[in-house]
Amino acid sequence: WGAPLPRELLDLAVRRNRAEGGPYATFKNVRSISTSRLALTRAVLLPTFPKLTPMLNPDLQEPAYQCGRLLSVLESIQRVANPGLNATLTDRHYSAAAATPGMIFGVLLKDAASAHLPKLRKNRPGAYHALDARLQDVLGQINVFPRTLDFEGQGLFSLGYYHQRAFDIAAAK
Repeated sequence: WGAPLPRELLDLAVRRNRAEGGPYATFKNVRSISTSRLALTRAVLLPTFPKLTPMLNPDLQEPAYQCGRLLSVLESIQRVANPGLNATLTDRHYSAAAATPGMIFGVLLKDAASAHLPKLRKNRPGAYHALDARLQDVLGQINVFPRTLDFEGQGLFSLGYYHQRAFDIAAAK
């Protein structure tokens, strides 16, 4: 009792996130956020990162956490600009973004700047301004994209992604 959880649990959670294409679980062909896996990830990381709250913490200065938030914001931009998409950029790029953010975020930001944001500016200016402000806020927290992330970083990434996504859903309601 009271001892930190074994790091192997984090390794297993991160591997499962990669296999599922994000912090998701599929049960009876229904895909949803795996809150239990995220809670386990947070519990393992909490002794090392005491500022890791159970909800969005935009001031957490961990680049991996901020990169996870960035993926969520980019996904929101894509989803609002193209509401009929079957597969989001998270579905396609989660594993690469979580493991090698330095390689993938340049491409994802270019796509957002050249395709999705101009479409929003033209068709939905209110959504454009809100999402662009959120994007600038998250980008302002990232000095340099990490080239690679270890399991600890990938755990922080998944929490940043989920926290931003949960915040955005709650704000939309």
